[in-house]
Amino acid sequence: MNGEDKQKKREKAKHHITLGDGLLEENLFHSAIEEYKKAVEIDPEFPEGYDALGILLYKRERYWDSIKIFERLIQIDDKYPFVHYNVGLCYLKQKKIEKAIDEFKKAISLDPDYPFPYWYLAKIFADEMNRDEALSYWRKFLELEIEDELAEEAKNILAELESFKLPESSGRVSTFPKNPKIESPINIFYYPSPELANSSLIKLHWGVDSWKNIEDVEMKRYNDKLWRATIQCKEGTQTVEFCFFNEKERDNNDGKNWNILF
Repeated sequence: MNGEDKQKKREKAKHHITLGDGLLEENLFHSAIEEYKKAVEIDPEFPEGYDALGILLYKRERYWDSIKIFERLIQIDDKYPFVHYNVGLCYLKQKKIEKAIDEFKKAISLDPDYPFPYWYLAKIFADEMNRDEALSYWRKFLELEIEDELAEEAKNILAELESFKLPESSGRVSTFPKNPKIESPINIFYYPSPELANSSLIKLHWGVDSWKNIEDVEMKRYNDKLWRATIQCKEGTQTVEFCFFNEKERDNNDGKNWNILF
């Protein structure tokens, strides 16, 4: 195919992108998807077509379909960092964390100055309390000097993570983040009281808004002294109450329990 024919195909594909964008503004999602598909079919090497289609499928929560679209572009020409970034977002929504990490790292390898993969890697490692990795990625994100609300949030989380201290004595608890957001992970670290110190199993007993919707969560060892559990609260939650127990004993902070306020 000569250059003139390629140009005609590209212009035709762009026309379908424009049509799709107009339909999207009118919330005609299915019709917009069909126009974006036509753009990709007409010009299979048109990255903006895959981008528009993949992102719309992602926004419609069709994560696997979105991944398949972006993977088609990867097979054609694996040089676009935004493709791996978007695939990483899809895996993150599917809670396939290791795959998401791999895709964000691939995006960075293609463009070390692409900021947003650093953001999500930092968030993933912060949520997992992998402190060193989280700090590294927050700092790299901030080095790129992005001027928006994400930068302010990154600065706040970085400062809190740098100052965060794990519990250092028996019966003590630490939570991260200190001021958690609704629907975001909350890490609870517990240094067992003497009654629970030799346990092979410790559970977090927790509820919300004066012990409603009670759940028991099996904690995991964080190191040779500490145990860790992660919880997440729904929109509208005002308080979290919690304590700890094993097969025989309970630590409820001398009857006061522990509390988190939103």
